Amino acid sequence: MVRKATAAEQQEWDVLPSATDIARRRLSSFILMGCLLTLTTPFMPFCWLNCFDFIDYFVTRVILVGALYFQYVIAGIVAPVTVKMLDRRIVWVYKQRMYWYYAAFEVAIVVLVRWSGSELLRKVASVFLVGALWELGYKATGRRMKDLFRQYIWWAWAYPISFPRHLAPSFK
Repeated sequence: MVRKATAAEQQEWDVLPSATDIARRRLSSFILMGCLLTLTTPFMPFCWLNCFDFIDYFVTRVILVGALYFQYVIAGIVAPVTVKMLDRRIVWVYKQRMYWYYAAFEVAIVVLVRWSGSELLRKVASVFLVGALWELGYKATGRRMKDLFRQYIWWAWAYPISFPRHLAPSFK
């Protein structure tokens, strides 16, 4: 015998969000991107270790653009995403109903860091948020977009090296 699911069961099974809810999430992701940029500027995670300025020059742009894109991707998640660590154990499962809790958590971290004024707390929080966005967003991104992002990475790394000679300044 088939019976209709109760309200509690529907909540448990994660019914799909409406199109307006997805639009609200994606709009809020732009606000969260602004919050992330206010926290991470300047974002130089390797330079904070008092070395590797050259690595920061190449890696920072890619890491930050990826985190901003993954913020948008996370806003559009409708299916559960399994987050696994390196040893392949399931750490937790992200469900679409958790979005607003995580958005509020991100805003709370940004407000707390800005209110405290601690530079060390800002660095730790920015690395934590960017890492969390990469962890969840990379797993939720489709294969086609990952390939496009890899092409962007190679372009971002190769462009400063292969600067056109006719545009380069002359030192004569």
